[in-house]
Amino acid sequence: MIDLRLLRDNLDAVRAVYAKRGGVPELDRVVALDEAYREILSEVEELRAEHNRSSRAIGKASPEERSDAIAKAKERADQLKILEPKLEAATRARDEAAAYLPNLPHESVPNGLSEDDNVVERQVGDKPEFDFEALDHVALGERLGIFDNERAAKTSGSRFVYLIGPGVMLELALVRFAFDSLMERGFTPIVPPVLVRRHAMYGTGFLPAEEHEFYTSERDDLYLTGTSEVALAAMHSGETLQGDSLPRRYAGFSTNFRREAGTY
Repeated sequence: MIDLRLLRDNLDAVRAVYAKRGGVPELDRVVALDEAYREILSEVEELRAEHNRSSRAIGKASPEERSDAIAKAKERADQLKILEPKLEAATRARDEAAAYLPNLPHESVPNGLSEDDNVVERQVGDKPEFDFEALDHVALGERLGIFDNERAAKTSGSRFVYLIGPGVMLELALVRFAFDSLMERGFTPIVPPVLVRRHAMYGTGFLPAEEHEFYTSERDDLYLTGTSEVALAAMHSGETLQGDSLPRRYAGFSTNFRREAGTY
């Protein structure tokens, strides 16, 4: 989702940026819904002002004028009872549609429609060459007896694994190595909650477009996070951070949950 004021003030520029990435069909609908919202808002604000003036006039009215003043105030109140629900509906419709608008990419991002248009910025190290067939980490783990995918499939279904013995210690060692390295660079390690409220998922851009990818607890209206970044980004939501406390460098570690069936 992007700032709607940006749409109002720079619609052509936003449209041009989206066009470089294949366009966003929802854009015109959001613009139309925002215009409808602003039209109703203008009517409501005008009626509220008139209602306030009418209410104040009651106290200043003479006995002869009082009944007319009351009737006028009631008329405005009745009109507001009709329009305010329409304003709420227009606001909800606009915001729900706007939530599907992607953020604008940085100007340094190359134009393109797929990963084939990506540009390699740099390569680190040399790609090794082997005189034997290299095995991936799954095959190596099973051969070494530190992964048990078969029993995990029996217990939980496909794409799950039991880490066993040295496999557990290897994971813990890698996590510790990563945290030690990041702490040397000024990062604070954090183990965030893996269940978050809906606003955290919206605020990080995963809802509503990717809602089908996440596991939820409907009873509690909570979402299992697909990345530590969700809870980290929401950690200071609603707060105003002072400039002298920035930057905040956090490194998160958590179990993450995504469906993504068939994507790997």
